[in-house]
Amino acid sequence: MSLAQKRIFSNARSFSSLATTCVLLLSLLFSQLIDESTITWQVVIALIALAIGIPHGALDHLVTLPRSSVIRMTLFIAIYVAIAIIAVWAILNWNIAGFIAVVAMSALHFGIGDAAFISEMDRSANQSASPRIAQFFYAASAGLIPVIIPLTNQMSTSALNEVNPALLNWHGGFAEELNNLVTIFFLLALAIQIFSKRYRDGLDLSILFLLATLTPPLVAFA
Repeated sequence: MSLAQKRIFSNARSFSSLATTCVLLLSLLFSQLIDESTITWQVVIALIALAIGIPHGALDHLVTLPRSSVIRMTLFIAIYVAIAIIAVWAILNWNIAGFIAVVAMSALHFGIGDAAFISEMDRSANQSASPRIAQFFYAASAGLIPVIIPLTNQMSTSALNEVNPALLNWHGGFAEELNNLVTIFFLLALAIQIFSKRYRDGLDLSILFLLATLTPPLVAFA
């Protein structure tokens, strides 16, 4: 991988971490100054967060299929779009079962995507790869934290009710247990990153956990 690509990965990660921290601080500030039931500021911050994610998302083609042909890349994109369409169809037709499937796919997407990003960045810098167990716990936590915690938050109830009242009890009454399980998984992942001397990975997970825990679901998920 070229020096330019190495810099792109490094700068994108630094920018993403800094921007996420800013979004977290802004959200905490606005929640103190403005009633949390007022959704306008949440929408604004969510849109900012989505815009911030563009530089990171723009590197997906370097991570997922870094050495693939144009044909394979086109096929990959077509399959990806097809899965998204199927996911929407599943929610509309099967409600809870479809929603759970989408939640699982979202967690896999976030987790595997972030882990692959770090692996490619390590490779570009000629650094030794993270231990397998550290990679697994990082991927699992990076996927579960931004999906499960916001969706088991009390504040997500009104949003789900607006989308589809049938989704309110998607967790089968185990919202608190799921939240606690993800928290425990995060703590294990953090300990493993520290033990493996992957301090930056641990920092990223910590920022993500704080964002998911301390901000409204709309902001956290965005």
